[in-house]
Amino acid sequence: VELDSEEYDSDNVQPKYDSDDDTPMTDRWLEFNPATDMADPEFEVEMKFSDCKVFRAAVREQFIKRNRDVFVRNCPWEIYASKMQHERTLQVKKYEGEHTCGIVWENPTVKSSWLSAKYMETLKSNPISRQQVYRAKERALRQIYGIYTEQYSRIWDYCEELRKTKPGTTTKVQLFQRLYVCLGACKAGFIAGCKPIIGLDGCFLKGVYGGQFLAAVGIDANNETWVIAYAVVESECKESWVWFLDLLVKDVEIVNQFGYTFILDKQKGLLPAFEQVVPNSEHRFCARHLFTNFRLQFKGKALSNKFWGAAKATIVPQFARQMEELKNLNMDVYAWLTELGKPPRHWSRSHFSNHVKYVMLLNNMCESFNQFILACRDKPILTMLEIVRCTLMRRIQGRMDKMKNWTKEICPKIFKKVEINKAKA
Repeated sequence: VELDSEEYDSDNVQPKYDSDDDTPMTDRWLEFNPATDMADPEFEVEMKFSDCKVFRAAVREQFIKRNRDVFVRNCPWEIYASKMQHERTLQVKKYEGEHTCGIVWENPTVKSSWLSAKYMETLKSNPISRQQVYRAKERALRQIYGIYTEQYSRIWDYCEELRKTKPGTTTKVQLFQRLYVCLGACKAGFIAGCKPIIGLDGCFLKGVYGGQFLAAVGIDANNETWVIAYAVVESECKESWVWFLDLLVKDVEIVNQFGYTFILDKQKGLLPAFEQVVPNSEHRFCARHLFTNFRLQFKGKALSNKFWGAAKATIVPQFARQMEELKNLNMDVYAWLTELGKPPRHWSRSHFSNHVKYVMLLNNMCESFNQFILACRDKPILTMLEIVRCTLMRRIQGRMDKMKNWTKEICPKIFKKVEINKAKA
């Protein structure tokens, strides 16, 4: 169904009795009455709605009531209604009421139009100031999510519960300055079936006490992101990255450092930490991050094309040709790209090592994860961590369910690429 911002009219009620003889209508049990049924809508095939506004409002209300999102891939829930002949009335023709999707924490169906209609009468009869509304909202949120300081005092209990209920999980708390989590399923999945490439990134937390959220993200056998471990730290600095990397290396059992590649965005303190903890592993700079800094100083489509030409070059002669052309265009650009700290082995495919046969130039997996946690970065710490954990568990379960019916020897996305290449050959 498609929902818009229009609200239903509570006065538009289809009568349940014939006005002439006060006898019940034969199909009155199939009439949807907004005045009584909108509090907890239930649907049936052949149920009638006075118009499309009432129908949309009822669907929206049920989804909000049950904490579900309207559009979820692979969820079988479905309702279809069409207009009756020569009437505005809508009748349900098809209805499948089972949900297989999970409950959502922040329902996108709840919009300002819905909230205003919900509380309009209350606000009309009990006028309050904006400051009162703000304080009431803050108090309600504290009750829902827990007071920030109270949640910090329960961190040790939370970590103990994770270790007890999730076998293989590693947690580490440093009084309280930092918290590290590597869930058992994430650890086992990375070791068993992910590529030996790890993206590292950090983002700001927006809660009362601030801090940074660090993450290590890999790529699974189907070229999809796989979160390995994450941490809450006081700031991005060498000490916090050394602490995080040291725990990560032990968890994923990196013994032969030459067999792993790390992709970085050159975060503050990460490079010196990397040199200290995993000096023998290959590390690459995210080409997009490097290009962002490049574009701040050097404008023009021609220069941009040469930069990406050098980054995407697959053999050294091709890289050398692109750099020579760039040098002829602008000597300053050439000097910037060849200065100390930007060796081509960190950003050009032509110089990547052969230990990890993966030509990724971008740290997309970490950017994807940052977008995924965007909505919970302002929550108290345990609420945020639980949202992250639950979402990861649902994602893992969803991938398991999807792969149960796959019969090929290689994963779907890789199989598709192979078939495309075979067709081109």
